[in-house]
Amino acid sequence: MYKELIANTQNQYLFPKNNSSISSDLGFRCLFHHGVEASQLLKFNFPNELNEFFKQSNGAYLFQDATYGQWGLHLLDLHLIQRITAEFFENRYDDALTGDRIIGEFLGDGEKLLVRLDPSIADFGTIIIVCPISPRNEWQIIEMNFYDFIINYFQNNGEKYWEIQNYKID
Repeated sequence: MYKELIANTQNQYLFPKNNSSISSDLGFRCLFHHGVEASQLLKFNFPNELNEFFKQSNGAYLFQDATYGQWGLHLLDLHLIQRITAEFFENRYDDALTGDRIIGEFLGDGEKLLVRLDPSIADFGTIIIVCPISPRNEWQIIEMNFYDFIINYFQNNGEKYWEIQNYKID
């Protein structure tokens, strides 16, 4: 599912590459970690498409600004997911819900990438942008699953496509 996508992206962005729609002065790169064994994923209760990503890459830096490190997405490894999610529940206890997992952090702006993992709720697998100072009712649902998110993020070369005024989830 992700093997070819990761290989193509890694080859294309192994060395910093210009993306004029974000900045004409900076180079952006994508770095992927080694994947994990399926047994390491059992305790996370991730949807299948997220499990498949972690089997290929246990975290990544996507479209990272290679000069200043102030742009891009850090998809967390399994260890950091546990640590950052625990901090999230401690610091944002009024906003956190059972089943929330922080799986990524946007570099430079404090936004986090959250996946909903409560299988008893219809939003299982939903991807949400957590704003650092906004209450939960102002957070934006950007995709119904991780696969759609990562495909759209790659197709938009690391731009925050959900911030485009007319973007909607069908």
